[in-house]
Amino acid sequence: MLETFIATILRLRWWVIIVSLVFVTSMFMGLERISILSDYKSFLDPEYPGLIEQEKVEAIFTENNRLMIAVAPQDQQLFKPATIRLIQALTNDAWMLPNVSRVDSISNYQHTEATGDDLNVGSLFPDDTALSQDLMDRASRISASEPLLKDNLVSAKQNVGVISMTFDFPEHETLSQANDRSVIAAYALLDQYRTQYPSTDFHLSGVMCFDYAFGKYGRQDMATLIPGMLALMALILLFMTRSLSSVFAAALVVIFTGVGTLGMLGWIGWIIDPGSSLSPIVIMTLAVADSIHIIEGMQKAMRMGLNKMDAIRHGLKENFAPV
Repeated sequence: MLETFIATILRLRWWVIIVSLVFVTSMFMGLERISILSDYKSFLDPEYPGLIEQEKVEAIFTENNRLMIAVAPQDQQLFKPATIRLIQALTNDAWMLPNVSRVDSISNYQHTEATGDDLNVGSLFPDDTALSQDLMDRASRISASEPLLKDNLVSAKQNVGVISMTFDFPEHETLSQANDRSVIAAYALLDQYRTQYPSTDFHLSGVMCFDYAFGKYGRQDMATLIPGMLALMALILLFMTRSLSSVFAAALVVIFTGVGTLGMLGWIGWIIDPGSSLSPIVIMTLAVADSIHIIEGMQKAMRMGLNKMDAIRHGLKENFAPV
């Protein structure tokens, strides 16, 4: 039965090639439909208790879409007029980021104090008050004891201030697209501030940064590792087979396998996450191994004196089961 199948494939080889080309072409059009998910949750088991609890909380309140900008003066002094003015300006600019719904920092923190039976609520740094040393000392004293400030918006050593941003993503955008747009805008904003304030260090962190990095470097890997793998594969095949036609044939198999697989995922709506983004490399590696087995089997048979078609038939028969 196997010999009959191989004989049929060889007899109708041009039809097999045409059908394969039509299939790969149709799958190629599915590449634009591929969705890449940049989400740290893809690395966790959906049944993981911690993830289940987090999703319950997010369903009741909101998702944990946050970014944090750490402002670290190089002189280690946070409570001084120049740094406070910087934080005030950066807090105001942070409201302009895409999809931002809330911005918290020491510049807009509302502190509550009791005076007798009265409660006085006001900003640590009122807009109509000069940034005097007395105001700096008061804010430093409050930050050292207020739980919402200490180790949250102000470091315990009072050498770093944090601007916390919460984002609410629109429904018409995918999570990855909205996340990336907001993070890229935040990085661009910090680049401006680094130029304007060279004596201050700025750092961006938060769950959204992790998701952005997963997607960014996953795409970079696909753009660099796959072409690099194909080039290395060609060199190894040329060294092993000493045949340019064999290298060309194997390269076509590998490319068609990768395009066909990814295109099929696009057509069926499969979402690629950071973990599964390596699958094209794994699949094409197997295609390389399969091609080498068949080509080596054919060349071995030709060295034994068989003609080309008989050698191809021999290579397919000997390697059909393992392939």
